Amino acid sequence: MAKLESPVETIDLADIGPPNWERLCVLSPYSTNENASSTLGFDWDVEGKTGIESRDDVYVLVFVDQGNVLSHVEIPRQERELINSSISCLERADSIIVWSADDGWSVLPAAPRAGLVKIFLQAILTNLLNPKAALFFLAFIPQFIDPAAGPMALQTLRLGVIVAAASSLWLALIAAMVATAGQNLRRHPRVVALQRWITGSLFVGLGLRLAIADSSD
Repeated sequence: MAKLESPVETIDLADIGPPNWERLCVLSPYSTNENASSTLGFDWDVEGKTGIESRDDVYVLVFVDQGNVLSHVEIPRQERELINSSISCLERADSIIVWSADDGWSVLPAAPRAGLVKIFLQAILTNLLNPKAALFFLAFIPQFIDPAAGPMALQTLRLGVIVAAASSLWLALIAAMVATAGQNLRRHPRVVALQRWITGSLFVGLGLRLAIADSSD
């Protein structure tokens, strides 16, 4: 069982839930086994699993698949109601629970995630349409080819494999770092808003500088 510390601003269910859940059910404080069975649609010992029947400080998110509880997460209770009554049971796996000071908690569908094949094909298309990459390798690789060392095609292939392997390792490291940073940022929307404001201000400033420089010339 996982616990989320208070205060919580944004929760991506992909971060806290199992990979393939069918339904998300929310159990409010003081829920009993009877209440849980009514909400879940099957018997589950919520009293033994969470002790929520005697607590008023937590809500419990229960991830369900085919009549089985996959996992459950405790959400600390805030000053206001944490969970809107309209989302006591949610039947979609890609969702985000968002806290709003005005509306309490609500559930929004997450943006659809592109498949791995689609992402891979987009990356290939991007590189094919980027002439700078092709021109760079046409100028870079021949410098390391020795006509006396054997077939040039084989040398070119070997160098290409080395470059591809090194690039794959480096990009995999960057992807892992960015994914971790993205998960942390999603939990702090104020930081995301500040980052966007700073980035937007920098681009506006650069644009104004270029415009002023062009007009002065």
